[in-house]
Amino acid sequence: MYKYNGLYKTEELMLVGLSTELGTNQKLNYKKVTELWKNFNPNVKNIKERKNGKDWIKYGVSYDRNVNKTYKYMASIEVSQFQNLPDDLITKIVPSQEYYHFTHSGSMEYLIHSIYSIYKVWLPEKKLKVKPNTFSQVNHVERYDKRFYWTRADSEIDILIPMAEL
Repeated sequence: MYKYNGLYKTEELMLVGLSTELGTNQKLNYKKVTELWKNFNPNVKNIKERKNGKDWIKYGVSYDRNVNKTYKYMASIEVSQFQNLPDDLITKIVPSQEYYHFTHSGSMEYLIHSIYSIYKVWLPEKKLKVKPNTFSQVNHVERYDKRFYWTRADSEIDILIPMAEL
């Protein structure tokens, strides 16, 4: 289940994390993303430059969609600078931009249903356009904060979809 919260502008995000390639098989994607977060989460304590201290905000970033319908997904956390990072982590800058801001409510396993409904039903019904992937190389951003619990029904995740110029 999701709700639309209006437009939201972010500042530039400097992210570090781990990445994996996803495709069109949503069950396999869910499994790969779950494994990615399990591998990434123990690294967070070793990221000295992370922002927000114990009030962490993590980001799931879908990016680099290509003609083969594969794309990358990055489990990440925001940092103040790209220095003193563990060697196995990658970096990504998400530019400052405006997003359509949604909130998914419910277990993580149903997140894909919210994202699908937003892209295939809500945006077309409202005749709204998504920023072409070529601008930012970001398809969408998931923001995980203290409202997030992996399997609980009262969990909340923000979904940010880059908006095209109106």
